[in-house]
Amino acid sequence: GKFSVTANMTKDSMLWYGQFVKTKGNIFCLHSYNYKTKQTKVYDKVLVNQLVLVQQMNGEFYITTPSGIGRLSVDTMIYLHKFNVLNDQSFIYDFKAIAPGIFGLATCFGLLRFNVNTNQLDTLFKKENYCVRTIWQHKDYLFFGTYGKGFYIYKNGIIKAMPLDKNNYLLYTHCFFKDEQDYVWISTNRGLFKARLADIINAFEKNTPQIYYHYFGKNDGMDITEMNGGCAPCALLLKNKNISFPTMDGLLEVNPLTAIPSLPDGDIYIDDIIYDNRTWNFDSSAIIKLPASVKDITINIGLSVWCNKENIYLEYRLNNSDPWQAVDIKDGTEIKLNNLPQGRYELQIRKLNGFGENNYTYKTVTFTIAIPWYKQWWFYLLMVLAVLGLFILIYRVRINQLKKSQQKLEKQVEEKTLALQQTN
Repeated sequence: GKFSVTANMTKDSMLWYGQFVKTKGNIFCLHSYNYKTKQTKVYDKVLVNQLVLVQQMNGEFYITTPSGIGRLSVDTMIYLHKFNVLNDQSFIYDFKAIAPGIFGLATCFGLLRFNVNTNQLDTLFKKENYCVRTIWQHKDYLFFGTYGKGFYIYKNGIIKAMPLDKNNYLLYTHCFFKDEQDYVWISTNRGLFKARLADIINAFEKNTPQIYYHYFGKNDGMDITEMNGGCAPCALLLKNKNISFPTMDGLLEVNPLTAIPSLPDGDIYIDDIIYDNRTWNFDSSAIIKLPASVKDITINIGLSVWCNKENIYLEYRLNNSDPWQAVDIKDGTEIKLNNLPQGRYELQIRKLNGFGENNYTYKTVTFTIAIPWYKQWWFYLLMVLAVLGLFILIYRVRINQLKKSQQKLEKQVEEKTLALQQTN
């Protein structure tokens, strides 16, 4: 019959899963298989669904279903906590022990924490309309991935969102799987990523803004890049040391020892610089001097790398005070600058070479934009002299006007005085 999409291994080689039982009206019941005795046991009183998870703690078996959380007692399930709402949001996608007596639950309600001693259920993290789909613990760090909001790390009551890849494929994080070389493999809706565990921990502890995620996709042998999320376990380590992931088109196997990525660890070159449809013959030893009329500047970059474009993390910034901005290399590697004022600029370009902290290659281009004539010192001096001359001219004209007015007034006084004398 039909099996559930989840399965769990517990101690003593016990495999737990759900399966249809015809005698129960074709509904899912809890099953267990003992690898030692080769015996299957059907718990026909424990009704479950496709998402059923069983974990063992302190000799007890704990079960999750969309209805709630319970404990297995002989052949029945005793509910310790029931959900008020029974719908897709109550699906529990992952269920793992994260501390003594404490379970973590990945649900559409958020990341939940259940205490088996008090039967108390707490919410550690919640984002509306974004389900938590997977949980993975490394020492004190609890990794959890969401469906549409990226992945996070929880430690000692602190939750931080981790930096995403350049294309934001990690918004839909399905699975975390650590190999023997301390690299973490992360499956998503758009392909598979490999990251150095120490780099992710540094991002949490030191707030590192960027992590190198090496992308594997169709160019690396994947027929389809959409990988499955919401199943448990999310990946398996096979006997041949390969990691097996579920995808929408069957199983994907990765050998972490032979899947050596081609890292983007080459140099950065400046092919040419184009300003206002004119080309500057670039010489790295000279300062580029551009005219004051320049509006558009394009710097074409050459890279000596052999890898997928998804794995080239290229950024630039003008002067040390500006933030780093990503270079979109989908249609070529070029940097466009528009409407810069006059002055001296240092264009810094950096490329992430691969795994490791601060593993960058840098390139610096220095250029100047000339000061326009109307901003030169002599132009300001001329303006001052012109204003001063205009003021003197206005002053003299006004003085002449006052003198003429005074002369006219004096003449009128003389005429009236003469007329008065004649009258007397």
